[in-house]
Amino acid sequence: MKRRLRRPAAVAIAALSTAAVSGCAVFSPVQTAVPYEPSDGFSTTVGDVVVRNVLVVSEGDGAPGVLSATLVNEGTEDVEVTVDTGSGSDTSITVPTGVAYVLGAGSGAGPTTTPEAGAVETTAPTAVEISSVDAVAGELVPVTFEADGASVDLEVPVLLPRHEYTTLTPAPAPTDTGTATGTSTATSTATTTS
Repeated sequence: MKRRLRRPAAVAIAALSTAAVSGCAVFSPVQTAVPYEPSDGFSTTVGDVVVRNVLVVSEGDGAPGVLSATLVNEGTEDVEVTVDTGSGSDTSITVPTGVAYVLGAGSGAGPTTTPEAGAVETTAPTAVEISSVDAVAGELVPVTFEADGASVDLEVPVLLPRHEYTTLTPAPAPTDTGTATGTSTATSTATTTS
């Protein structure tokens, strides 16, 4: 009689221990099922356009900056996207369908690529400069994206132009070379006459 009870008892113990071990997944969700931002910037969707990795690169606290982002048009028609950084002028961009439109400046924003089968074409970077960023690195600044009659306000981080963002800097301000500086330089010109 003992032998008869051993087999069902072993099966019952195996079933209970399997249920106990696999029950951990009930209280601990699978990490890949939890949405998160895998980069420094933030993402959103406005109309048919997915806006990815939005951030501002600047020394901050009144210094100029550059908006960095990638716009992907998942619709069937070209979409005009308006970007408002709060600097006083909006930037309008036509994003063709199936294209990843890169906002930024310099080589760090992303190269132009040739699409492969099923790949998304990437454009050369377009600069969206901000004349004055009123936040220090690490703080958030508001940026508004408008497309297809929809508008999304997004708070995006300000990052220093370091490491991979070194090339994402505003164009240098024009300098006035016609102004006297208070120093004089003597020059001489030699002419030869025959």
